[in-house]
Amino acid sequence: MTSILACYGTGEGQTATNADRIVNVFAGRGHDATAIDVVDETGWHPVRIGQFGGALRYSEYGFLKRLLMKRIAKRRRAARARRVGVR
Repeated sequence: MTSILACYGTGEGQTATNADRIVNVFAGRGHDATAIDVVDETGWHPVRIGQFGGALRYSEYGFLKRLLMKRIAKRRRAARARRVGVR
């Protein structure tokens, strides 16, 4: 059995849901797994870090944040399309 600590930080809560899911999968395989919000609170300095993006929940954002996030996503899609030659 391995001890696993999943540290995360979240703004909207989706990352906490993902971390809980990861912990449940490891626990179901017989490992000792725990999820903790924000690495800074633990004082622990990991050797390896995995970062995973969360959901873009436009409907839960305020007007300005929603506008900015949609604009960023649109730019990213356009830049990727140019890179791979999609028209």
